[in-house]
Amino acid sequence: MYALLAIVICTAGGIIFCLLKSTLVKSFVMFVASLIATVIAFGFYEIPANMMTGYGYGGAWVFGGLFFVLFVLSFAILREIGTRLIYEGVDIGDLPDKIGRAVFGAAAGFVIAGVVLTAVAMLPLPRVWPYGRFDSPKMSSEQADAPASPIAIERPKKPLPFSPDGMIAGFFKQISQGAFHGSKSFAVIWPNFIDQAFLNRHKIHSGVSNICGKNAITVEKAWQSKENLVPIGGPASQKTAGEPVIVRIGFSPATVGDGGIADAEGNISFTPAQIRLLCKNKSAAGDLKGSAIAVYPAGFIKSGNQVQLKELSEQINIDRAQMSEGQTQIDFVFYVPRNDVPVLVGFKNNCFVKVRLAGEDEIPATISYIQASKCTNRLAEINPISSAILYGTKLAAGPYFLGEIGFEPTNLQQFQDTQKIFTGDMGLEISGSGDKIACAQVRLLFEQGQLQDSRTPGDYGDSSPLGALMSAPAELNLISLKCNNPPVGSPIIAAQYPVLIDITGNKYKPIGVAAQAVVDNKPVVQIEFCSLKAEEFQGGLQFDNNGSPVEAFPAVFNLPQEASEIKHLYFIYAIKPGIKSAITRIGAGGTQETAALKDYEGFTGGSL
Repeated sequence: MYALLAIVICTAGGIIFCLLKSTLVKSFVMFVASLIATVIAFGFYEIPANMMTGYGYGGAWVFGGLFFVLFVLSFAILREIGTRLIYEGVDIGDLPDKIGRAVFGAAAGFVIAGVVLTAVAMLPLPRVWPYGRFDSPKMSSEQADAPASPIAIERPKKPLPFSPDGMIAGFFKQISQGAFHGSKSFAVIWPNFIDQAFLNRHKIHSGVSNICGKNAITVEKAWQSKENLVPIGGPASQKTAGEPVIVRIGFSPATVGDGGIADAEGNISFTPAQIRLLCKNKSAAGDLKGSAIAVYPAGFIKSGNQVQLKELSEQINIDRAQMSEGQTQIDFVFYVPRNDVPVLVGFKNNCFVKVRLAGEDEIPATISYIQASKCTNRLAEINPISSAILYGTKLAAGPYFLGEIGFEPTNLQQFQDTQKIFTGDMGLEISGSGDKIACAQVRLLFEQGQLQDSRTPGDYGDSSPLGALMSAPAELNLISLKCNNPPVGSPIIAAQYPVLIDITGNKYKPIGVAAQAVVDNKPVVQIEFCSLKAEEFQGGLQFDNNGSPVEAFPAVFNLPQEASEIKHLYFIYAIKPGIKSAITRIGAGGTQETAALKDYEGFTGGSL
């Protein structure tokens, strides 16, 4: 509606002005001046805009504002010069003169309307201004801030079938690859200028800026993938047709004023719609002249050959904790038409980096990446593996660790005073670092009514009652995996234990198991756990570099063989805290099947 109103006002204003205040020749001059001023605005607005943002002035308002100001100044000067130089002694009759003035006035007004719409599209306003190019025309500003539906790049909406903003951008695009082309064609840098202006501010009111510094990104590598990439966890709307090209993009932690992309707190946010791989035909890829097409990322490499699909409108956040050695690198996956090759990566409104495809002997291993905002460090449900006898249902840490077991010891003495029998050779050991259980193979015995059937996990501070008593291996955190209750009557052997798989593909075996069951009609809690290394304790475990025991502990869990009912079954694991070792999948013991987390992409078991 706003766009249509602007078009009507500008066009009607041009007609009225030319009929009342102009002559036929002056009207023609005004139209020509508007076209030339448009060329000047498109051709030169980025130079002063980049200079101003580089010095920290104007922010996201600079690009649209300078575009409009440059047009207005050029238009006013050119029109004034033209009207003073052109001979006006032309008489073609009163009616043709009026028609001519109206036509040239409407044309000039239409061009001015296109400039206004284009300038507004570059401003940090809600994406429904001046019209919802990739939204419903009836969408309010509040609705524009809500999660967006998939963006249909090939079906942009327009205020009119012949929208003036698209027409003036197309006009300059044709000029830039014609007689007035330079070493860098506008049609290569901005194949779909209006689309990209709208996409760059699609999440503007979610804190995603449409501008960045000139050194915001680097392209470390780009290569055609020879692996069979596996799309996962993404929208069905994403297209994966074409040749897969992986581009490793590094994001600078510097602020926009210092040439980077980070906000004042050092965090980075963007959407896939703000990244475009600009591709030319293979036969013309030697320079930046001519024209190009924009290819948007389907997603990024999550781990190995897995492509985490992303909607173009989905916000991606990188917080300071994820940044290492000055920048964060992500391997984005683009599906490029077979006869095209990439020449540039465009990012937001004002950052472009050249791309060269690596040779086969230069192709690196992929980098794993997961968003901290898509992870949890407390509780995560897991998709069941119904074909497995034993599979995980929940990952937990902190107050949810071993969450539903009914035993709630308040201190180690209460644990020691509980009646128990020893189930293995290890017995009960207390680590020298404090009142913590480092190794135990015990069955705790209770009378009827002494042990609640199930506890509702709650906020107990940093850990659950049992978790507070258990000692983790050095530099590792304990997490628990709740499992389905397996059939009773036979023991569970190590080969049947579930394994955790992190983002890099490392597998973690359990260092313990805890269960609540009924044996001889009495409630019991059995804990078999060891966090001591072999060099610290005879019978301790051998750990690999990732914190996983070389052999799972215990080798056999006999409780299910003796129990008449299993109420809760947990396996205990030790993992490195942090996003770089986030657990992304859980493997069912005795099978090759794995399951993902239901509502998250990863589980860190520590700080995010």
